[in-house]
Amino acid sequence: MKKVIVIAAVLLLASGAFGAELLVPSEYPTIQSAIDASAAGDTVIISPGTYSGVGNYNIAFGTGKNITVRSIDPNDWDIVEHTIIDCNGQGRGFNIDANNVVLDGLTITRGYITGASGGAISFAMTSSAALIQNCDIRDNNSAMAGGGIYSAGTMTIVGCRISGNHASIDGGGIFCSNSSATVKIIDCNISGNSATAKGGGVSATATTIVNKCKIMNNQSAAATYAGGGIYSASKLTLSRSIIVGNTASTGHGGGIYAYSGSVDINNCIVAGNFAQVNGGGIYKNTSAGVIMSNCTIAGNSAGSLGGGMYLGNSSLSAVHSIFWDNNDSTGAATSAQIYPLPPSSPSQMLLFCCIWDLQNKFGGTANGNINDDPMFVREPNDGGDGWGVGGNDDYGDLHLQPGSPCIDKGNPLYIPGPNTTDIDGEPRLIGRAVDMGADEYGKIIIVTKPAGGEVWATGSNHPIKWNKFGVGDVNVLFSSDNGDTWEALAGPIDANSFIWQLPADIESNQCVISVVPTNGDANVISGVSALFTVNWYPARPAVPVQWQRWGLLPEPNLYENKGPRIGCTKWIFETDGP
Repeated sequence: MKKVIVIAAVLLLASGAFGAELLVPSEYPTIQSAIDASAAGDTVIISPGTYSGVGNYNIAFGTGKNITVRSIDPNDWDIVEHTIIDCNGQGRGFNIDANNVVLDGLTITRGYITGASGGAISFAMTSSAALIQNCDIRDNNSAMAGGGIYSAGTMTIVGCRISGNHASIDGGGIFCSNSSATVKIIDCNISGNSATAKGGGVSATATTIVNKCKIMNNQSAAATYAGGGIYSASKLTLSRSIIVGNTASTGHGGGIYAYSGSVDINNCIVAGNFAQVNGGGIYKNTSAGVIMSNCTIAGNSAGSLGGGMYLGNSSLSAVHSIFWDNNDSTGAATSAQIYPLPPSSPSQMLLFCCIWDLQNKFGGTANGNINDDPMFVREPNDGGDGWGVGGNDDYGDLHLQPGSPCIDKGNPLYIPGPNTTDIDGEPRLIGRAVDMGADEYGKIIIVTKPAGGEVWATGSNHPIKWNKFGVGDVNVLFSSDNGDTWEALAGPIDANSFIWQLPADIESNQCVISVVPTNGDANVISGVSALFTVNWYPARPAVPVQWQRWGLLPEPNLYENKGPRIGCTKWIFETDGP
């Protein structure tokens, strides 16, 4: 009997160690009621559905409740998008007031908060930690800071999409306020957020680590300190991230504004950003310096100075990086790439970099630098009307083409660490020496036709063309929603083109073509075309309802009251009398 009692006790302890699962709505009608019934270590699991009203917004945890709140499958984005906490403008989603809380696989939308920060999530525990992962934080609003997320503690944000949020002060997407804390943002897409003041995408006074993120099309409107994509007032580390299409509409630092603290940026792309004043790509203020390696700073623009980078009382040490095609009020001169130039700023050092520098301000070949066209697959292009205007921005494809002068032109003595990768996750050294820029050139497929902007008619024939290097057979894929979903067109093909007869059921201006290796080689950079349009052209003529088709048409599936796009047919008119 004693043995039975001991075994039962062990089982009880084991069960408690794993925590209970509380199900919403099958066991508890609201998320708050499930959290209220939980204990430390428990998991609240929310089934797909839309949750709004009392108990499903302004959700609090309570001291000591280090619990997990998640969807039924946080790794399934379809589940995440259909597990919705709709605050309906009545408050925010979550007030995290406990340590080690996890939010996983939830959509939080239409939060609105006044007199406080954090439109969707507020984490005000300065000495605690929280994890937000696999969440869709969209269309939330704070009348103060942190339109999407506000954090005063140590927070890790992983695999989240943070979009369309707004803050009336700082941090349209994310605001991190504690200078003693560290915030990690990993594998996130932060896009389309805005702030009336600093940091359209992210604003931070905490130590901030950004890795494998896309920070795109965010906007700040501060007249002084701005930072369309990121504003940082502490140490900032960025790696393998893309900062594109962000705008400081009235101030400085279209992509990044680093006020204080050092900046360490490696294997990143900063392209197609705009600042109304200085620093289209990056603005760095104060004495703490910038250390940059294997980055591509291209196609940025500033209304005043430093289209690529503006350094105010700061130093720059850059290696294996590309500064190209940046513009400011002086045009596309060397100072438009980096401002100010040596010798007025002798603390700037470029080694083994590619920069437009005809006067050798940065040491030229003596420092291993080159001033040749890096030969990007596709140059950034604002459509001729400026970034953010007209809906025709193309941020380019900044991979290196075969024959680029940046290939194997890094320091021949440089040996990367065993796990060092480029922006695509490929080994950082392929070839005789490391490449300049964010891309380490390797096997690649480049789509050359469609080139972007074409308007093709359904039913017509068009060649699809590509160049491939180090790749065998390929498959050709088509998407009508800019890459969200794909369908196979042809393959395997051991050639550089094929003729595509467009089907009759496409009508989209979000069409793209991708060419991928048939064998699924993950080390190949697979090209995707720029956007093109497929529609019914010319449009089917309208026919009065009294007329009906008579006889066969040259194309199938036409409506009775629509004429053919091409060709002729016979019609009859029915009357009620003579």
